[in-house]
Amino acid sequence: MIWRLYQDRDILPAFVASGCPKHGLHLLALMVEGVAEKHPASIYNSNHWHGTYMFNSFTLNQQPMERWFFLMSRVQQGTFVQGHLGHRQDVADFLRLSRAAHVFIYRDLRDVAVSMVHHALDDDNNRYKHPAKGMYRAIRDQQGEGAVLSAIIEGIGPFPGVVKLWEAYAGWLDEEATHAVKYEDALADPVSVAGGILEYGLGQVTRDVWEVKFRIERSLFDQAVERMAGLSKRTDLSPTFRKGKAGGWRDVFEEHHKYLFKQQDHHGWLVRLGYEVNNDW
Repeated sequence: MIWRLYQDRDILPAFVASGCPKHGLHLLALMVEGVAEKHPASIYNSNHWHGTYMFNSFTLNQQPMERWFFLMSRVQQGTFVQGHLGHRQDVADFLRLSRAAHVFIYRDLRDVAVSMVHHALDDDNNRYKHPAKGMYRAIRDQQGEGAVLSAIIEGIGPFPGVVKLWEAYAGWLDEEATHAVKYEDALADPVSVAGGILEYGLGQVTRDVWEVKFRIERSLFDQAVERMAGLSKRTDLSPTFRKGKAGGWRDVFEEHHKYLFKQQDHHGWLVRLGYEVNNDW
């Protein structure tokens, strides 16, 4: 284990893996699990998921935040939790001051929309379900699957469109203490991404205020990175992973879907995130 790098377990980082729904959080969590154990369940929380929104985070209805802060205060070093953490300054300050290694994953929003369609329509009605499967299936049965994609792009009822949902999370990209990972990079070069995550995690626990001396054996570091990269490919361990194809939106989006998306993307996120050079796509 990577923890053999340290002489004292007190300086092990606690990892927090987060991202907007369908941006690749399960892939990120598989990678982090290569060096940290899942935070154990307790009487306060039945699993290691600590998100900030209700209804599996497909809405922007806030969880009771006092509960969230209490649960996060119990996370032990050397373990990790995961969840859909909307950006809030009090949450950002808490993670920074607690020296948590917060890793945030993001993805092409058009691929996110396609992934949401599959998640909303798939046959799994029990685990990690979308709270409005019946509604989306009714839309599909009456108008076709393309209408479901339109509803997810624009939003419907309490479920915001894919761009509006993203904007509740986008502030993490501006947090210096947060390590951002692009989903497409994690697929294309998992070794490099894993190395960046691990170096960031090691740095978090000694950043600024501590004068802790510890030694890293490069061979053990490399072994840990290889384990992280290997686990990220074990998509059979993810309950919601489908294909993970980057750029798959091109096979699904019709011209009216492109128009609807551009109408929603008022702030030019595809350009800002580096997925397009302009709005002419």
